[in-house]
Amino acid sequence: MSESDRRRAPRFNFHIPLSFHRKGLPSAVEHRANSINVSAAGVSFVTTLPLPIGEVLEVQMEIPKRVTGFEASSRRFTGRVIHAESKHTPKGESAIGVQLLYYDTHIYPTPD
Repeated sequence: MSESDRRRAPRFNFHIPLSFHRKGLPSAVEHRANSINVSAAGVSFVTTLPLPIGEVLEVQMEIPKRVTGFEASSRRFTGRVIHAESKHTPKGESAIGVQLLYYDTHIYPTPD
């Protein structure tokens, strides 16, 4: 995300449980993570799953009212990986930044 995008969409350091999977794979496995930070335009999280820039994901999470101004509810977003930074940890984790492109209007149960 460019510096101007960050100014338009302030980030909040919320650690929200989320689930995600690669979009378009017939046997897409759900992965779980906690957000590092979240905005109305994107989310960052840490995972051991290698995700290349440009990968399309479906992310399910509940974005708090403080971020969007609307009542919080769990939504499934389609997004694109725009940032991947290796954390050089023993687990081989990477910090992933996902630009949220759009969301499904159906309300889902919150990921555990």
